[in-house]
Amino acid sequence: MKTKLTLHSIALVLINVLTYWIASGWNSWTHDRHPSLAAIPLGTIVAIGSFLSWYHTANSITASKLRLSDRHSWLSLYFTVIVFGVIMFGLAPQFLSGHAFSGSRLLAFVIFQGISNAIVIAVAFAQRKFDSPAVLRRLLKLRWFKVILLVATSGLALGCILAVVEAAFFGLNMTRTAGPNKVYEGEYLTPEFSDYDSRLGKKLLPNADALCRLKVNGDTVWNVRYTTDEFGRRQTVAPLVDTDTKYAVFFGCSFLFGEGANDAETIPSQFTVAAPGFRAYNYGVPGYGTQQMLAKLQSNTIREEVEEDTGIVIYMYLEDVHEPRVIGGMQVTNSFGCYFPYYDMNADGKIQAYGNFTTGRPVLTSLYRLLGRSQTVRYLGLNFPRRTDRHFEIVANIIEESEKECRQQLNCEEFYVACFPRSSPHRRLIPLLESRGIKVLDYSELFDPSADGFFHKGDGHPTPLANHHFARQLAEDITK
Repeated sequence: MKTKLTLHSIALVLINVLTYWIASGWNSWTHDRHPSLAAIPLGTIVAIGSFLSWYHTANSITASKLRLSDRHSWLSLYFTVIVFGVIMFGLAPQFLSGHAFSGSRLLAFVIFQGISNAIVIAVAFAQRKFDSPAVLRRLLKLRWFKVILLVATSGLALGCILAVVEAAFFGLNMTRTAGPNKVYEGEYLTPEFSDYDSRLGKKLLPNADALCRLKVNGDTVWNVRYTTDEFGRRQTVAPLVDTDTKYAVFFGCSFLFGEGANDAETIPSQFTVAAPGFRAYNYGVPGYGTQQMLAKLQSNTIREEVEEDTGIVIYMYLEDVHEPRVIGGMQVTNSFGCYFPYYDMNADGKIQAYGNFTTGRPVLTSLYRLLGRSQTVRYLGLNFPRRTDRHFEIVANIIEESEKECRQQLNCEEFYVACFPRSSPHRRLIPLLESRGIKVLDYSELFDPSADGFFHKGDGHPTPLANHHFARQLAEDITK
């Protein structure tokens, strides 16, 4: 009897773990509000069906029947489940990436188990007053009960299979050679430098002064200082000139912002040295995609932030980097981009804003979060979705809409898309842009990215030398 009690306890714990993660997905969908309240109703419903399916199946296929006919046996089952549950919850963070152990989560799990298992056991305990086989035979004649039984049993079996697979891939991940150990230090990481923004997802704070150090495997890669102006833009250091100037508004990501470069070493700053007739404005922010350019322009605030009447706009594009940010790929959503602007094409093929990736598509974003915790996904390096022609169409349409906004709001003379050098040529987006009449400056072969001195070792961001070459060529092509 004790052995059977233990087996049933373990089975109920596995059911609880499965339902707890189902409830966690529900929590993500409801924006992590009231985790215990969200977990208990859904978990209880699944747990009742799953345990009753297990209980009747186990008793029907084994010679020794578990007849828990007294209150003491049910209490033993109840507290054994709680003990097993706490132990398994403590072990869960060791096998599930992105789920750290904490007292508050343990308390929520114990509350979940306490209430849901009490209901589960009460339902099962009530059956001892009835002829369970006869009741079960009658229920099995009902189609809806067969469906519930099939779903519950299949869910339990699938959960056990997934647990075994995850444990196997956890072991494989543990045997992998660790990559470069990157450590960022300085005020760059503090809330005084950047903050959440409801429209852009993230913004740099105005008049910030931050030190940033990067160490890779203990070696200092860069030790630089970032400053921002009164509008939260990366400060551009420009030479003093007497001639009338035009604006050069730059949009882009960390490459444009100048990760690993001082203010005077960024592409916009170097551009003003090579083209003194322009005053550059750096709207690049680490992590940004193409959509932040359009979101900023649609905020209708840029005209008051640019002093000059006319000028040019340059969007610095990185193929295979910006598209996943635009479509909200799994790795982007699970790391830094869950609140990034979400644009998609509507039924008419026009670009339309749908909030951010969390509010605009809550089910898909929650699914990405759950998949992101998987050891299997981590080992295989999976990322969803696979980019299609439609995704590049979305990026091209966002750029086209951004050009229209620039010409309307800024009296823009020219709008350029400048493609940063890369090991393989830009292919998929350029034809789409050219078909829309957008000027493209393709610098894929400006320099060899694999050559020493152009990219920071162990990081992947361009060095000040690469910024200088890019800005000089950009200025030459625009001013000639």
